[in-house]
Amino acid sequence: MKTCISLITVCIIAVCMLLAFKPAATDTCTGEGQKLVNGICETGRKVWLPSHHAGTRWYCYYEYVFSDGSKSRIYTISGNFPCFEPVD
Repeated sequence: MKTCISLITVCIIAVCMLLAFKPAATDTCTGEGQKLVNGICETGRKVWLPSHHAGTRWYCYYEYVFSDGSKSRIYTISGNFPCFEPVD
């Protein structure tokens, strides 16, 4: 019985050590469209915004909307063709 209790104690300590040295979620939540929401790394929903063209270039704008209602910065891409919202 003592061996079983000791083994359980060792396992609990090992799990606690793993959790203590686990990288913070903020270290891995840095990609485009990602944000830490309530301690969870979330990828927002991509929303395309109105675009415009100047000369032969089209400028397309989009942002990400998160479950807490916040929005990312606005991203810009440009090209020689009109912008469209891709169907994922």
